[in-house]
Amino acid sequence: MSAAAASKISTAGTNSAAGVAVQPAEARETPAPAAGAEGFAPPAPSRTPRLLRQVQVVAALVVALVAALGVWAVLDLRADVASAPSVVDQYVRVGQIEHGLIEAGNQATLAVINTETASGSHATASLAQLAEVSRLLVAAAQARPSDGPQLQELAADVMAYSQQLGGVTGVTKAQSTARLATADEELTQLRASLAQLKGELERDATAGSWAQNLVWMVVAGLVALAVLAWLSWLVAQHTHRVLNLGLVAALVAVLVVVGFVVAAQGSAGTAGELARGTELRRMVNVADGTTQLAVARQVQLRAVLQQDWGKAKQIDYSTAFTAASAAADNDDALPTLSGFKDAHAKLADQLSKPDWPAAAKLLLDDADGSLTAAATRFDDAAARTSTEAVQATADATAQAQRELIVPLLGIIVVGALGALFGVLGLAQRIKEYL
Repeated sequence: MSAAAASKISTAGTNSAAGVAVQPAEARETPAPAAGAEGFAPPAPSRTPRLLRQVQVVAALVVALVAALGVWAVLDLRADVASAPSVVDQYVRVGQIEHGLIEAGNQATLAVINTETASGSHATASLAQLAEVSRLLVAAAQARPSDGPQLQELAADVMAYSQQLGGVTGVTKAQSTARLATADEELTQLRASLAQLKGELERDATAGSWAQNLVWMVVAGLVALAVLAWLSWLVAQHTHRVLNLGLVAALVAVLVVVGFVVAAQGSAGTAGELARGTELRRMVNVADGTTQLAVARQVQLRAVLQQDWGKAKQIDYSTAFTAASAAADNDDALPTLSGFKDAHAKLADQLSKPDWPAAAKLLLDDADGSLTAAATRFDDAAARTSTEAVQATADATAQAQRELIVPLLGIIVVGALGALFGVLGLAQRIKEYL
């Protein structure tokens, strides 16, 4: 073999060996395929936990709002029930003020008919009636400050009325008659103001409380139930469970809260109807009876004082007595006015003759069977009836206030538990995603 051939063979072998050696090096330099190079992307984070936390907040807020509304309603009902006796009590005072003013005039007229001095029995009785009216005005202003402005005006008018009545004794009959006529005009204005105050009291009694309206609580409960039901459906869609016990507890809590409020409305409504309905109507009837009987007495006294028993006075008397008699018939606690009617028949006979001295004697008589005795008997019964009605109203409303504590506490406890269970029930589902 020649040297040139040997050299080629040696070079080829070297190149071949080098080629074998280079191949693994190239293989090592090729980069390894990256993760996911075959098309599998990592899964996106679940959004369900965030949704469930939002549901937690909304569910707790719904239950809390319904409970807060229920607490507000029951507190308003308690306040409304607590104020009910004041309306009845105030109406009784106003009725007694009106009756006292008329009776003060009647006693002053009797003092003139009996030609008394300022220290006479009827003149003293007139002053006592006016003193009682002043006391009642102060008590009325303290009991219901909202009536204060009207009562202040009344007090000023009562003072002027008192001055006229206080000057009817110790003067001539003509002067006494003139002052009594002026007093009657002032009395008419006073009675008009008192009638306005009575009307306002009756309107206050019928106004009631917003919390007594059943519709708003039912609507609020239905809205809350609808929201919670939608949340329950939403949770079921994402957790693949039909019910969530926490949301079920929240639903039940809303139903219980609504039930407590409805029960509270019933309890408060019963007490309110007794105070502002039954007993107030009785007091209106009693006040009408005593006032109209006093007016009937006023007509009799003016007839004797003025020596006039004409058609107009007879009509005035008949109107007043009929109203008083109807009031007596409407309440079993009031005596009938048959005795007064019989005594008036004797007076009317003397008035028709006319025998004014005999008629005056009948008016001044206070023995059994007299006009004065019959009127006193009726007024005393009316006063007892009013006291009993005020007490019955106070007892009923106090009992209702105590009963309303139970639904109030129940709403607070159930509302708190409902909101808590709603949060805890959803917290269990949230843990499954963590």
